[in-house]
Amino acid sequence: RKYLHIRRAFPEIFEVFPPNHRDANIRRVKCDPAPGLTAYERYAPDDSRSVYIIPNPADKPLVTAVSPAFTGIFRVTDLLTVEPVPVSGGSFQAEIGAERIGVYLAERT
Repeated sequence: RKYLHIRRAFPEIFEVFPPNHRDANIRRVKCDPAPGLTAYERYAPDDSRSVYIIPNPADKPLVTAVSPAFTGIFRVTDLLTVEPVPVSGGSFQAEIGAERIGVYLAERT
């Protein structure tokens, strides 16, 4: 239910369906350590904000550093808890429970 709410809250990000899938607004995300499955972002056409999807298939919690493609100053919000996430050195720490998915919004400020 929460995932559907997030999808509907950002139609400019999640409702982009180009004729060729290679032109989709999706790209791989660099995480350290890698979560085991591919983390990705969906981004707005003007690249002003992105939603990061970070899966954790492991049976223990994961803390990983996420490096957005943004340059400059940006803020991050955990969309599942609606809490701000600190940004340091151009990256943020994603804390994802065991067998859960982290969903984060990064916005230029």
